[in-house]
Amino acid sequence: MHDAYFGAQRERHGACSTVEALAATRVPCLVAVCEFDPPEFQRQAARLVQARVGQQGAWPAVAWLAGHNHLSSVLQVGSDVDSLGPAMRAFVGRLAVPA
Repeated sequence: MHDAYFGAQRERHGACSTVEALAATRVPCLVAVCEFDPPEFQRQAARLVQARVGQQGAWPAVAWLAGHNHLSSVLQVGSDVDSLGPAMRAFVGRLAVPA
């Protein structure tokens, strides 16, 4: 799977990571993790949160989506079982500057 994203030169995969940039940015981030995401996805989310806390001394916003996986979390937005949409709405709402 990683080769499809980062190329066949595995020694270069680490250089393709966005974790350090996401940890360092001052742009507010919402990290969404799904209960049924593959273990590697969950480990990557944990590494991102750990790196962000290490860089900024504070947790990013995190949404734990029970009962969903990597695809269902997005495909269910706007449905009766939507948990990602409300999390995104609340995240943006906390950041919005009143007009």
